[in-house]
Amino acid sequence: VPSDEVYHAVAFEPIIANKDVMHHMILFACGDDVTAGDPHLCGAEDLKCETWLTVWTVGLEGQICTHHNTGAKFGRGSMRHMSLQIHWNNPDLRGDYVDSSGMRIYYTPRLRKYDLGNVQFGQNYLAIPPLSRDYEQHGGCTPYCTKKRLPHPIYLTRTYLHMHHLATAGAMEQYRNGKLIRVIALDPEYQYVTPPIHVHDPAVEILPGDEVLVRCWYNTLDGDRRRYNTTLFGLGTDAEMCYAFVSYFPAVPRFDQCAQFQSLETGECARKTGRIGECDVASFLNLVSSTLSNEILANCHLSRVCHAQCYLPLQELFNHVCMKGPLAMYFTQNQLMSVPAWPRIVNIYNHARTKC
Repeated sequence: VPSDEVYHAVAFEPIIANKDVMHHMILFACGDDVTAGDPHLCGAEDLKCETWLTVWTVGLEGQICTHHNTGAKFGRGSMRHMSLQIHWNNPDLRGDYVDSSGMRIYYTPRLRKYDLGNVQFGQNYLAIPPLSRDYEQHGGCTPYCTKKRLPHPIYLTRTYLHMHHLATAGAMEQYRNGKLIRVIALDPEYQYVTPPIHVHDPAVEILPGDEVLVRCWYNTLDGDRRRYNTTLFGLGTDAEMCYAFVSYFPAVPRFDQCAQFQSLETGECARKTGRIGECDVASFLNLVSSTLSNEILANCHLSRVCHAQCYLPLQELFNHVCMKGPLAMYFTQNQLMSVPAWPRIVNIYNHARTKC
């Protein structure tokens, strides 16, 4: 993006070419070490693009404008690359679909008072039982995490609750010292195809130590929502989500997602010590960092992941008590991201799980 001077992006306009396949788009800011390239499947390189600038999903119409006092900073001395992540949905497996959707960005050199921040609150693990009504799942930003991550109060200006077809209602709540302060956003009759946007005027103040909790209710019993199997968390419309996408000011570096995996904190709030059941977190991370990473990188290539010399350290990783059941998803999405070699290992790991 232009870097001759400092700019504020003040509005984003989704351009939707094929509504039959578009599920959602996320526009990210990237670090300077990103390699610009052609369209590609999401992979390790995209981990360098963590800060999200705006989100479009099915049902949102028109321009997405920032608060009148805020803008997303880019240009000289700031972010110089953006990445547009597009998720398509093709349940009929048709081979004749094409798409040219994108995002138009409106920007100005007349900087506003505050840099825009965006954060995603919610739950990264869902297991919704079949034939249930008003089944609740929840997660968010714990008091521990807001105290750790927020150096000062922040002010929420816009909230969008995001779930899929099974959702019937959603809410985002603020707690202080264990007591409910306010319901920030409430969708009592949620519809996936017509999600409302909640604009907060005045802005909602969040203090370090507050809790922001997202609640989602689901129906797998009635009508076209009826399901006979457990529905899990996932990106496709046949899976479910429980998130709130929130804009705020002033921006806090790397405060882009504050969510839970079951009751566990994630991201930069994930605890690197202690135990999760039989899993010793610090011991496992040390094993991966000091031993398994070196063995996997020395002996593995995508074309030979099932070769005995490669598969032995991978098998030790697969069979570790910290990688059993839902914990495998938790560690691969959170704790292992702190291992320096993990971006180079993750494709080998995923390939081996499906091929060997």
